[in-house]
Amino acid sequence: MVERALVRLATVCAVACVCVFPSRADAQATGAITGVATDPSGGVLPGVTVDVTSRDTGQVRTAVTGIDGFFTIPLVKPGIYQVKATLSGFRTTIRDAITVVVNETVRTDLAMQVGQLAEEVTVLGESPLVETTNATLGVVIDRQKVVDLPLNGRNFTQLGTLIPGVVAPPAGLGGQDGNATPGGFGNVTGGFNVNGQRNQSNNFLLDGASNNDSFNTGFVLRPPPDALQEFKSLTHS
Repeated sequence: MVERALVRLATVCAVACVCVFPSRADAQATGAITGVATDPSGGVLPGVTVDVTSRDTGQVRTAVTGIDGFFTIPLVKPGIYQVKATLSGFRTTIRDAITVVVNETVRTDLAMQVGQLAEEVTVLGESPLVETTNATLGVVIDRQKVVDLPLNGRNFTQLGTLIPGVVAPPAGLGGQDGNATPGGFGNVTGGFNVNGQRNQSNNFLLDGASNNDSFNTGFVLRPPPDALQEFKSLTHS
């Protein structure tokens, strides 16, 4: 994700939104899966075929490890995935229940065991809570929170105040409801202040595309909670 300028780095709110636009027209807010394949001695394995399968849709994405043993599958929609690695002379290795969230890269290393392809080694485990692939600081508000937590006015931006350092702006600039008072220049629809910055310093992305109101410095389209899969607020670059 590319932030606009230093004055707009207070927050980037990236929203993964479903059922709002036709699929051919949207630019999805996505994550990625990366990792390295190794043999029992810890040496890297090139040429390993890695299949990533979505539990929700059954869609399969495939990559092959390079000479350094690494693979990367970009533009992965948020969801739960299975990662399967195959290579002649090694057992099929499966990592299950890999969670991908918006705007994060999940590290999934694959330790291959010598054996036949018909044999499988299945590893069950959750993705690490700390992202080590970049230095950005942010929190994902997932689907469970969007659905279960109460909202006054069905404005998803109220959930942004769950994040450390985020508070609701004054009532005249939207307040906890995230709605500006009617009339007058400078009324905004940005729903929070981040780390002491003005709420005009927020940068909103919807499905990876700009959702900024260039006149009032808030956001233009506010999808209902039913249409949201999850969103992430980046509070530091």
